[in-house]
Amino acid sequence: MAALFRGFTAAETTRLGYRCLRLVEYQQHLVRHLADR
Repeated sequence: MAALFRGFTAAETTRLGYRCLRLVEYQQHLVRHLADR
């Protein structure tokens, strides 16, 4: 994993982590929405 993120700055890594968490939130929302259909 360290090799994958070696070229990222700390700020970029933080933003990427935030965006990944947002994607998980949207995915969970979509799953709940589809389950309610």
